[in-house]
Amino acid sequence: MLCYLCCVESRPFMGYYCEDCSKIKRYINLYGSRVLEILDSVLSRDLDKQDNKIKLEIKNEIELQTKKLEPVKEETEDDLEGSVKHYNNSKEVIAELKKKIKK
Repeated sequence: MLCYLCCVESRPFMGYYCEDCSKIKRYINLYGSRVLEILDSVLSRDLDKQDNKIKLEIKNEIELQTKKLEPVKEETEDDLEGSVKHYNNSKEVIAELKKKIKK
């Protein structure tokens, strides 16, 4: 049976696509049109520029994911500071109550 995408002979129990095309299909299902954007921006260059573009795309993707996580990170730090302040205040209150009990 021929793969529907690359037209190469595939295993009969693999379905419509060969192994490589199945992987590409899964990427498209996960990332949607982003896959095509990356393929266009990376593969429409010569080999040296492709390597540079791959590195740039990876860097950009990391920065994008980091920006998505920053608000969560900031909120967590603020929450932690508030918890520490509350904990320290609680320790002071407990110490004062122990002093009053001893009197």
